[in-house]
Parts: sequence; structure tokens; C-alpha cells
Amino acid sequence: AIDTLIGAPIVSEAIDSLPSGGASALVDDTALTATGSIVVSAESHATILSDVKNTTTSVSSTFKGATKGQSFGVVVALNKVFGEATAKVLFSLENDQPNLVSGLGLELEASNQSAIESTIRLKSLVDDDNFGFSTQSGSKTTVVAAAVALNDLRGGALAELVGGNVEVDSGDIVVSGTNTSLVVATLSAETMASGVPVSYTHLTL
Repeated sequence: AIDTLIGAPIVSEAIDSLPSGGASALVDDTALTATGSIVVSAESHATILSDVKNTTTSVSSTFKGATKGQSFGVVVALNKVFGEATAKVLFSLENDQPNLVSGLGLELEASNQSAIESTIRLKSLVDDDNFGFSTQSGSKTTVVAAAVALNDLRGGALAELVGGNVEVDSGDIVVSGTNTSLVVATLSAETMASGVPVSYTHLTL
């Protein structure tokens, strides 16, 4: 059994491309005057919670002779998160007169939080049932469990003030950008076989 989680319609494009997402705040060539504070802020939160479970079971039965049980389990998971926050105040021309006038300060802030929490649990089982007869020489059981996970997290935060002539009566002028990224990935693959002898293969990536 193969379970596939794809972040875009075509795998090759999904690996290279960035999904749309984020938040932006822009003041473009616009003078602002306030008796209180002037706040330009952008906040972005992007999170993926992925939980994949896959169990494959094979039952091999015979009254006489050797049994050959096989069970193959494969999981491929792709999780992509792109989060970006931008807060900008832009003036294309320099001005001798104040174009940002505030009585209580100026705050220009961009904040981004991006996270991936991915869990993959894979089981591959084989049960040899000989109905009470002894398993003869040559009986073979093969169990394979393979899991591959790609967690791609990209993000950023940008706060920018360009060409502004700021006048503040009191308070502070704050320009800040904060980015937080978190990836928590748990991957487990379990194989079980009841046949004797057992050919055992266990692959985890």
C-alpha cells in the first residue's frame, strides 16, 4: 500500500515552488498625521498538522508444505509551509516637511510564525497460519516497511521604512521584524512476522 501526501498537483513543481501565503501591510506615498500613535503591522501564522497511519497485513495459510508470506508497506509524505509577513512605509521622494507626524510614537512591525507537525506511523504484518500443522523447511516470510518524509518550511519577516520624515512628540519609533519557525516530525515503522524462519527488512528514512 502506498499513501502519498502531495503539496501541489505535480511533485516536481511542488518541491521547487512556494505556495501562496502570508500577510502584508503597506503605506505607499501617503502622509499620516495622528494625535495618538501610528501603527503599521502585519502578522502571519501558517501551520500544517499532518498525521498519517498505514497498516498492511498479509495472511499466508496452508495445510501442507511450505508457506511464503509477504507484506510491503510504504508511505511517502510531503509537507510544505510558506509564511511571510511584510510591513512597509515607502516614500518615493524625499520631503523636507514631516510626512509621518505622531503624538505618541510610530510602530512598524512584521511578525511571522510558521510550523509543521508531522507524524507518520507505519505497520507491516504477516501472519502464517498452518492450521496446527508444523511449518516445513522452506517456509519464508518477508516483511518490508519503508517511510519517507519531506518537511519543507520557509518563512520570513520584513519591516521597512524608506524615505520617511518622521516627527514624534513623545513615545518611541520602533521598526521590527520577527520570524519563528518550528518543525516537529515523528516517524515510526514497525514490522511483525509470525513465520519461521523470518526474512526481515526494516527501512526508515
